[in-house]
Amino acid sequence: MAVESAPRDKRSFFGSFPQIGTPLGMILATGVLWVLTATLGKQAMIEWGWRIPFLLSILLIVVGIVIRRTVEESPVFKAMQRRHKESSAPLKELMRNHAKEIFRTALIFMANNAAGYILIAFLISYGANTLKMPSEQLLLIGTLAAVSWFIFTLLGGILGDKIG
Repeated sequence: MAVESAPRDKRSFFGSFPQIGTPLGMILATGVLWVLTATLGKQAMIEWGWRIPFLLSILLIVVGIVIRRTVEESPVFKAMQRRHKESSAPLKELMRNHAKEIFRTALIFMANNAAGYILIAFLISYGANTLKMPSEQLLLIGTLAAVSWFIFTLLGGILGDKIG
């Protein structure tokens, strides 16, 4: 939807917006945990502070519901729905005519996700369990890494419009 609604010369940049959801969520989550842990202390976080992020997530659920109910489908999608009978096997045509581009795009997307999920799943666990780093430090590192992920995703969108 982001790309379908974008001006032709900014489609890559607009297409990067949905991709920043994960790093933005990480920034929010690790940032909140870092602030809470630094403010409340480790013991209070273990005893009762861990509930605060769950309560805060209720706000995100409400925001998501409001957005989903108020955003209409793009005009491009509506037009495609109206003429969906024109091609009986659009996926087959897509794979036959654009397999190389699809494969290349899938590899790029997999690399981006692999790096991101290493950050999400591995970094904090490895740092805490193997390196015995303090949780506040790991949360700050995770937040800064997510900020980098966020910035480079947007930069990739800008470069995609400039150099293809």
